[in-house]
Amino acid sequence: MPEGLKFEEAAPLMCGGITAFNALRHSPAGPGDMVAIQGVGGVGHLAIQFANKMGFRTIAINRGRDKEELARRLGADEYIDSNEGDAGEAVRKHGGAAVIVATVDHADLQSALVSGLRPNGELIVLEGQQPIQVTGHVLATDRLKIGGWYSGVAQDSEDTLNFAVLKGTPHHRDLPAGGGRIRVHQPEQGQHPAGTPHPP
Repeated sequence: MPEGLKFEEAAPLMCGGITAFNALRHSPAGPGDMVAIQGVGGVGHLAIQFANKMGFRTIAINRGRDKEELARRLGADEYIDSNEGDAGEAVRKHGGAAVIVATVDHADLQSALVSGLRPNGELIVLEGQQPIQVTGHVLATDRLKIGGWYSGVAQDSEDTLNFAVLKGTPHHRDLPAGGGRIRVHQPEQGQHPAGTPHPP
């Protein structure tokens, strides 16, 4: 455990945090590139923070506007309400994403997000039980990729925690989140937030 990080702060980073951190650091996106995060939940709100701290132009995608303020506070530069239209086309209007990280099991939305990728872009899926629908023509035309990422190994855990400490020790705050609450590490001046979902 790195110095300066409490056990309750490390717990979410050792679960959803590793998945989000690994997916982003192994992605083809570079500093300044646009990265979209689908879902502002347990994994998604960590992915937003990591994307921001890695130097990406970050877009949060979620149903409704109730989490827009939270997403922007966590580091999202833009917010897209997927209830208001085609989320992929909305991302495309911002210039197209180098990477879109899909954190929520929603095959229809994941399929639609492919259109939000820029040429050579990649959709990284972290969860999903239903098939993603996309034609080979769409993938070939802009040289797009669809991949997945799942958690990591012990070294990834260490890297995730060290990155969190490097960017500042998080602090907790509870906020409503659907049927339960989401514990968000509320940053102080110059500090980095992180969080985890937990039951009410």
